[in-house]
Amino acid sequence: MDSDFHAICEPLDVSQGSVSRAPVHPRDVFCEAVRYRAFAVIVAHNHPSGDPEPSKEDIEITERLIETGKLLGIRLIDHIVLGGANAAGGRGFVSIRNLAILEF
Repeated sequence: MDSDFHAICEPLDVSQGSVSRAPVHPRDVFCEAVRYRAFAVIVAHNHPSGDPEPSKEDIEITERLIETGKLLGIRLIDHIVLGGANAAGGRGFVSIRNLAILEF
């Protein structure tokens, strides 16, 4: 994103995981952001289980991404966890920012 929060490139795949884990390193997340001279980024990943509730690992990597972004001068706007909307009207995604458990 540029400083007006407009997209400056198409969404990029950073990591492909298994059914239970998708290893990701902040270096990989910010590599293209640095190349594009981005002002900010939004990251997202899916939970194949369909439950978008962030795991402990999701919260930990978000915290690392926030800190890495601060060092690079690239703001992390949000980390979105995608799941599947259920028949009972459950959420199809969770915004970690909206959980208000971390300082973005």
